[in-house]
Amino acid sequence: MCRETFKHGSKGGLSGRPLQAYPVTATRVMPIDSDNPLAIEIRQEMAESYFAACKKMVASLETLKAFDLTVASSTLDNEQITRRSELLEEAGERAHFVVIQREAMQLSCLEGFFEDYEIPDEVRKRMGPRRR
Repeated sequence: MCRETFKHGSKGGLSGRPLQAYPVTATRVMPIDSDNPLAIEIRQEMAESYFAACKKMVASLETLKAFDLTVASSTLDNEQITRRSELLEEAGERAHFVVIQREAMQLSCLEGFFEDYEIPDEVRKRMGPRRR
């Protein structure tokens, strides 16, 4: 098994679970020289950046989910279609940023990551920089 739980706090994730309840999946992480304070500082900065990106991604996924729940029973008008498309683009971009950071930190189990964060296929298909 390649899952390890976040040790970082947050208000909550998609399922109402706190962010620390979402597993970080890793088999290899960049080696750290415990005798080098600069290396330790760099790892701390990497972790902070990663968790900040995860929080932003979760927020964008929650916004999309809330929008979908709000308009679930109605036919979408052009304005709502445009808004939903924007929310999908943002969520796809945020997920893309987190995946890039995961790859840079050599974290594995990407499929588990998508499942743990409940990233819909529709968002996964839109991963990448937003079209502006």
